[in-house]
Amino acid sequence: MTKKLLKEYLQPKQEKWKKRGTVNDYYTVQIIHSTLSDKKEGQQEIYKYSGRLLGAGFKRNAQGFWMYDNIFLDREDRIMKLLAEINKEIHENGGVGVSDDNYQAVMNAIEETLNQIKGAKLPVEDEEKIRNRLEDIAASLADSVNEREATQFIESLFNFSDKLSEFHEYSFQNTLLIYAQEPNATRVAAKSTWKSFNREVIDINKSITINCNNKYYRNARGYEEEYKPKQQKADNQWEIMLQQGTLPSRTTPSQIESHKKNIAMRRNIHKESFDPCPVYDYSNTTGDELPEPQQQQTDITNIYGDNNNDPNANALFAIAKKSLGDEGITVTQDPATAGERGWSRNGQINVSSGVGGTEAASIIFDEWGHDLLHHQGNIFYQEAEKYFKAKGGSNLTSTHIEQIKRVQAQTVAAVLCKFYGLPTSFHPKYMQLLQAQGGLESKQLILENLGTIRDVSNHIVNKIKKYESEFDTTQHQTQQQPEQ
Repeated sequence: MTKKLLKEYLQPKQEKWKKRGTVNDYYTVQIIHSTLSDKKEGQQEIYKYSGRLLGAGFKRNAQGFWMYDNIFLDREDRIMKLLAEINKEIHENGGVGVSDDNYQAVMNAIEETLNQIKGAKLPVEDEEKIRNRLEDIAASLADSVNEREATQFIESLFNFSDKLSEFHEYSFQNTLLIYAQEPNATRVAAKSTWKSFNREVIDINKSITINCNNKYYRNARGYEEEYKPKQQKADNQWEIMLQQGTLPSRTTPSQIESHKKNIAMRRNIHKESFDPCPVYDYSNTTGDELPEPQQQQTDITNIYGDNNNDPNANALFAIAKKSLGDEGITVTQDPATAGERGWSRNGQINVSSGVGGTEAASIIFDEWGHDLLHHQGNIFYQEAEKYFKAKGGSNLTSTHIEQIKRVQAQTVAAVLCKFYGLPTSFHPKYMQLLQAQGGLESKQLILENLGTIRDVSNHIVNKIKKYESEFDTTQHQTQQQPEQ
């Protein structure tokens, strides 16, 4: 029934979008499409459910509702269930969407927020201001003379949300809170974020209060414990790794079951609290001009997950660095000059400063693979050149060649991470990105290069084996270090 309903009305669809200002640069998004043949009618059908779609984490633009693949993976079950519910409602109404869906979504969000701020640690005057403004919005909606008037107001609220999300994504509830306190806001962020743009807040008393939304659960001993955002992210990442089969090879079935139970316990939310956070509108800041807004793209700098303190990875990085030194290659950790995470050239590998843990280990292996495969005179250079000729020679574009090189080196990095028991959940995402950007099928490229990837990986493993006992000692020492 679910599959049929998804096919009949609203359905998710993958698309490749070209990055603004580029010729061959693409990234992949998930868009919610209507199956109506008339484009305008299809957008109207989707719009009737925009409140619930926004609440599920979608962002609206002129083409409908969409979200990036890596986020979609994290929420796929919940989103498919929501689409099935919406499509069932459309089906039961003879193929017509429920007209007051947005109205009810906004009213529910206002009511929920009003209930939450009752027990929040807010100054009395701030609570009164937020409460009065939210009640005014609810009253305006309730007193609308006709449906058209209410629809126009809700559309203006969604347009406000779109405008905010061009600079920073906010939940539907926080969009409501910002709108209630500063309806003319354009770009809103925390003080620390403005500082990263070299801008300072002018008047800290003109803050806008949003909800950081603390969640609490009963732990195994029956005590109340906060379900912190960092833990939520870690749980989501673990589930993706389980789904993709990329958990460390040493993970046992009993450990998996135990982890599932712990996640289920943490997600059994006992209560949610309103945790006030101050943010500030652009108009209340001064400093450098902001860069021109660009179309959002998947952030390849954050695909490695939250593994920057993995003792295995830190120990492995130190030994890899030493092994490279034996081959006459200097490893530096200088700051990035153009947002890169690492590079290799002329007997030098640089892993950008600030990068650590699994990401640093993966990058040093990646650049080591690049050095062995793509720098003239190195032992696997001829193998790589032979493959380029067989693949198409002069018919390969520079974008294709860049994609192939990166797939070869990244797969070496993923093989080595897996070999040493480090997370590899970043790898499928990175391959997907490279495919979107270069146009060639990443899986096919990996299959065609399996022999070379194996040989390069074995070469690196053999170089590291020289320091195997030192690796074990370093690993043990990093595990004993106290948490910061």
